[in-house]
Amino acid sequence: MKITIEFNSWEELEAFRGAVVEQPKKAEPAKKKQEPEQPLAPAFQAPPLQPQQGFTPAPTAQQGFPMAQPPAPQSAAPVVQQAPVNPLAQAIAAKVDELINVHKQDPQGIIDWFRSQCGVGAEQAELPALTGIFIPKLPEPHLRQICNVLGIRNV
Repeated sequence: MKITIEFNSWEELEAFRGAVVEQPKKAEPAKKKQEPEQPLAPAFQAPPLQPQQGFTPAPTAQQGFPMAQPPAPQSAAPVVQQAPVNPLAQAIAAKVDELINVHKQDPQGIIDWFRSQCGVGAEQAELPALTGIFIPKLPEPHLRQICNVLGIRNV
């Protein structure tokens, strides 16, 4: 880094030097020897290894913290919540069963088509998950469109 200072006269330079460079005072040194020097910052002190007296950990739900709920116990099997039963979804599931069992359609082709209709999240879903979970979650206009493609009319 380079700093350049310009002065218009010699007097300005001398005034600047006088302001920046302090002249040593001769009466003060004896006084300074009597006073101990104080450091600019306090010395670092490590925290105590033992907790301080009166330390109280944060309250937990068991200690009565307001609005806190204890964690719910975990069951062995996850609970799968199914969407409410929609008559269009029931009709689609029945038609899929009919196509596979009666008309001997290729199940993999039907599964792939429904995966594409159900969108994100259904890429790996099998037929029971598609008909029981993903299809009932579709919006009603989409369900009506699927019913028209499958030939379902009276729903």
